[in-house]
Amino acid sequence: MEKRLVKIGNSMGFVIPKSYLKSFGETVIIEKTLTGILIKPSQPQKLSLSDLLASTDMDAMYTQMKMEVNELGFKIIRDMFIFTNKRLILVDKQGITGSKTEYKSISYKSITRFSIETAGTFDLDAELKIWVSSEIQPSISKQFNKSVNVYDVQKVLAHHVLQ
Repeated sequence: MEKRLVKIGNSMGFVIPKSYLKSFGETVIIEKTLTGILIKPSQPQKLSLSDLLASTDMDAMYTQMKMEVNELGFKIIRDMFIFTNKRLILVDKQGITGSKTEYKSISYKSITRFSIETAGTFDLDAELKIWVSSEIQPSISKQFNKSVNVYDVQKVLAHHVLQ
């Protein structure tokens, strides 16, 4: 969407459409990037499994997932983390356009260990590492911004991995 900047006091700004406000809430994070400005919600959206997968082309997998219970889901920029009662599903949009997508489905039984590193004062990202089977290096390593409560992630993983 293209918007024209208008003068607001001593600053410049634009009006965010009402339909966008539903997904952002009243507080946003604004980051300067190499290519421009990124506006994202300050709190990750907690969406249903149906909402998270509505924009994907995984009809067969989606039908199977209807029998699963979505316990926790995060949409971080373009990627999705979906914790169900049976597995962890990672949806990783790749490339500039996001047209290439990787889907990973990991059974909790195959996770041998995991670690969570919380965000600090200078390092603003939290990190999740997951080891599958007996691998030496983490199979999955993902970073979260401060808006994600890594303790919620740890709680769900611990509950399922330790069963």
